[in-house]
Amino acid sequence: MINKMQATDDCPFKSPEKLGLTQAERDALIKTLLMMEAGKMEPISTMEQVNSRLPEGSYGFSMAVWNTAYPCGTICCIGGNAELLGDLPLKSLSETCSRLSRSGQDDLRRLFYGFGGDISPRGAAKALRGYLTTGKTVWR
Repeated sequence: MINKMQATDDCPFKSPEKLGLTQAERDALIKTLLMMEAGKMEPISTMEQVNSRLPEGSYGFSMAVWNTAYPCGTICCIGGNAELLGDLPLKSLSETCSRLSRSGQDDLRRLFYGFGGDISPRGAAKALRGYLTTGKTVWR
């Protein structure tokens, strides 16, 4: 089981307030990050992968879809997986992203929609870790 990281002095991640997130949203993003870094996000990019079963305990990952059910299971991007793993309402992180963008904070939008470079689970984990640590999104 993956432990939940709370805001403490020794936590490497910014507080929910500094990120403009609720505690539940931040926790869901951290859980997603830990699943990615543990190799529990399976990249899905072909119809063959869509039509096959995911390994037990794994989640489908594609930055091309927010949250869609396929024969292999549900495939999601960073935000969609965070909503599933954190038991958040569907598209709630998308709504948070829009709210932050309206106030001039675009890094969550860049994390969810402005990706580029390495969009594998490994590359997405690096971008997500950077966002949680610095509040900035950089895709490499």
